[in-house]
Amino acid sequence: MRRNIALSLVTLLAVSCGRINPSQKSPSETIISAYAAGNAGNYSEASLLCSKRLNKYFTETVGQGDRDRGLKFMFDEITNKGTLDHVEILKEEKSREDRLEIFKEKENGDHVTIEMKLHYKNGELKDSSATLVREDGTWKITV
Repeated sequence: MRRNIALSLVTLLAVSCGRINPSQKSPSETIISAYAAGNAGNYSEASLLCSKRLNKYFTETVGQGDRDRGLKFMFDEITNKGTLDHVEILKEEKSREDRLEIFKEKENGDHVTIEMKLHYKNGELKDSSATLVREDGTWKITV
């Protein structure tokens, strides 16, 4: 619980002040910051925390040529159209890239799987998970 509060405070400061360098974020902080930005409708900011592959997917597949449209669709789904209250990180599991072949990211990179519980303002809870990859020295959400 303390970790959630601390991460939420760090995220709030990062989103509102923009003073934390994205390359200094942990995988958990990256998830919380991206979800907070998406929850607030700041899709361009959220896209900075997504991998090149995921941004390409948003643009070409989901957004039909419009990246922000694709991001809005995804983050509206995750945040239940901006009603996400907070994210509770349950588990952060790092491993070396034996799965990078699947993600088609650079060889010898790291990836992380985050298990979390999404808390919505209406009291609803949802179990979720996300995969992040280290891209250019920064943790990014990927598919």
